[in-house]
Amino acid sequence: MLENFKGYLQSDRYVVYDIINKQDGIELFHYMDHARRMFHEALENDKERAGYALNQIQHLYAIERICTQDALNFAQITQVLSKLFYAVA
Repeated sequence: MLENFKGYLQSDRYVVYDIINKQDGIELFHYMDHARRMFHEALENDKERAGYALNQIQHLYAIERICTQDALNFAQITQVLSKLFYAVA
């Protein structure tokens, strides 16, 4: 199904994607919800650092929301992210 695919592939953590990730020309990335959930679960253990991470994730979601509302294309989104990345980090 993806034998001729080249580009970015968003996936969950299903193990089969590790095989696909080894193909030339495919850049695999995962849903932010999985990371967010882990930090949310970590609040009980380390409230300060987990809270900081969750706050940063909320900033990323806000940027995504603005890009979607403004109907930006991939190149425009890349430009926005490159300008804002260091501000969020």
